[in-house]
Amino acid sequence: FGGNTENKRAVLTWTPRVVGLLSFLGGLTVMFDVIRDKKRSKNLYNQIMFCMSCFDLVSAIAWCLSTLPNPTDDLFPTYGERGNNWTCKLQGWMFQLGMTSIFFNLSLCLYYVLVIGFQWRGQKLYAMRPFLFGGPIVLGFGFAFAGIPYYATVLYGCHLPPPPLADSWLPGRLLYFGPVFCVIIIVTLSMTFVYYRVKKQSRASKKWKFSFRERQMKYSSPVSKDASSSATISATNSMTSSPSLETQETSEKSVPRSENMPCAAVVENETKGTTDSQRERQQTCQNKKITQKKKKKKYSASKLEEEVFWQSLFYVSAFYLSWPMAAYSYHDVHSHRMQYWMVLLVLSPTQGILNAGVYFRPRLKRMAALRTRNLQNSRDDSTMQN
Repeated sequence: FGGNTENKRAVLTWTPRVVGLLSFLGGLTVMFDVIRDKKRSKNLYNQIMFCMSCFDLVSAIAWCLSTLPNPTDDLFPTYGERGNNWTCKLQGWMFQLGMTSIFFNLSLCLYYVLVIGFQWRGQKLYAMRPFLFGGPIVLGFGFAFAGIPYYATVLYGCHLPPPPLADSWLPGRLLYFGPVFCVIIIVTLSMTFVYYRVKKQSRASKKWKFSFRERQMKYSSPVSKDASSSATISATNSMTSSPSLETQETSEKSVPRSENMPCAAVVENETKGTTDSQRERQQTCQNKKITQKKKKKKYSASKLEEEVFWQSLFYVSAFYLSWPMAAYSYHDVHSHRMQYWMVLLVLSPTQGILNAGVYFRPRLKRMAALRTRNLQNSRDDSTMQN
């Protein structure tokens, strides 16, 4: 099974131990980062990440054990085996319990669907906690205990063996391959929904941004002969809405100057005596400012949703890198290619370290941006001094 020499078998045995150790450290780092900050530990997203990392730790420990728990009297001897039937079943139970992390992947995906797709916030979102946490835990422990009678040696560890190492495909397909396959389908459909939601929001925000810039250009020219008044009017009008070019020309001809003046001019003339038309114009300008603020807030929310979407996409990518390959190997256990087993034993234990990388990605990104900005500022300062 990929190791036709003693050295190759040693490499295939120690590879998941090294990767599993990295995954263990990654999961432990995420858990410590969540619990060390009280405010962070109350956040629903961080709570899901904490639980997912807990089960990543269990899976990582099982990978670090590798062939050590394999029974020494097994029909298929493996490199480094030192265990018995009970240690084999314990490792198989840990592998299966570690699979609970895929159900928390599903909870995390559902969290993103509710936050981005349906705009859920606050108490409405926290009311879903029994489903987001209870469901994965019940399924994970249920599948782990249900597989105890079937755990046995599977080459480089103990889990649910496929034929010819077992009499039937049913336990492995029902407790392992089936759940992974279902989670893959649900996660893919959920992320597709989130993608189209973010795409729709992004188009709307870009359309508003283009319209906003167009209005800035329209009001950039002076309106009055007074230069200071012109600057005030131009600066203030960049935040107000304006009609199309045709409508603007018609309104300038038909409406008195007091009504056609921009918002800043109306406010400036208020001290000189306000007419009814000026009051009406001032109220209209204030309403437009409120509308602009709401649109700007919506644009910022859309940008935030886009960033959250990319974060969720990285989490799903980490899931796709580790679990589908492991599920596929259940039906291709007869492969004798060393490269195949190396890829499998490198990718399968990586979810803990990959999740940690995605979890800390926003902070690392902000730190890199801050460092770049500081370097740019220092260069500008040195240029000015020269």
